[in-house]
Amino acid sequence: MQDFHSSDEYDRRGFELCESGDYEGALSVYREGLSIFPFTPELHSGKAHSLLYQGEFVGALSAFTHGLSLSPLDPDLNKGAALALLYLNRPVQAHIHIQRALPYFADDENAVFELAYGFYQVACHEDAAVFFRRALALHPDHVDSLLYLGLCLHQVDTPDTGEKYRALEKARDLDPDRPDLCEHFAHILYEDGRKEEAFTMFETLRVEDIADPSTLERMMEACRLQAGMRRKRSALRRRLKEIRDVDEVEELLEDLRMEWGPEPGV
Repeated sequence: MQDFHSSDEYDRRGFELCESGDYEGALSVYREGLSIFPFTPELHSGKAHSLLYQGEFVGALSAFTHGLSLSPLDPDLNKGAALALLYLNRPVQAHIHIQRALPYFADDENAVFELAYGFYQVACHEDAAVFFRRALALHPDHVDSLLYLGLCLHQVDTPDTGEKYRALEKARDLDPDRPDLCEHFAHILYEDGRKEEAFTMFETLRVEDIADPSTLERMMEACRLQAGMRRKRSALRRRLKEIRDVDEVEELLEDLRMEWGPEPGV
């Protein structure tokens, strides 16, 4: 039992525990506080966030909803309810709470990023891109916002890849040694048909840094391709040594066109 005499003291202690990552301890404090001060929106918000950060989205939404019944326009409760709804894959309802909360958080880059990432997590890539752009307007060098904006735009059906590559290239310039950024970027290059660039980027990864199993498959493909190219070059050198006249040169070129396909742009 805490030796507190006001809801503010419970709220402060719960917040401190949340900030330190002790969400279970924070939840215990908020529950105790609510048993004494049951009509305090801030304590409902704290309890709900403690549940949200532990991945208990249904419980978190219930707590946010209870708090909103006491204070319908509270920005923290509305933002939290929006996040819980997003993680429960209910983006339409989440938008209602976002519109209520956003005027209070429009200049808070962390809150905007949190909402953007919530949309990204449930594959609402167009909505996520909107909020990642908002986050970047507040903090243009935020590497995570740049990375996830690039990932969102890769999923959106648009022929314009300029913004996507600008975001990813800037992110890599800002943090060139970050392996997950490199891995994501390499996959996007691969899927866009820029395989040689992708393979070059895959080669910079250490095995222990690889998070996606398909990365290993594509790295093995690169190895097979390089081995095949070495064999082709070796065979080409042998045939060049055997050439005696112009007709044989033409024959060799025709064979190469059949085997390797046309040159890029032809």
